[in-house]
Amino acid sequence: MECPKLFPPRPPPQAPPQPSPAPGVRRNTAALFTKERILRERKEAFKKTRAAAKRSTSQGGIRIRGRWVSTRELLVS
Repeated sequence: MECPKLFPPRPPPQAPPQPSPAPGVRRNTAALFTKERILRERKEAFKKTRAAAKRSTSQGGIRIRGRWVSTRELLVS
């Protein structure tokens, strides 16, 4: 037995069609990943972690890969 449908089924929502870009035209992205940018970000991150490591140690030394690095020179008078 078939039951009559009161309302027709709704089609799934679709995005409006967009025109294709012209051949040879690059998309305009907000921030491109360039080699310079990546290197600059890595350098800034290294500086931040290095500064935080210097502040966090009570002895003044920095621990790298489980080994102690010598502390700053102490002024001996």
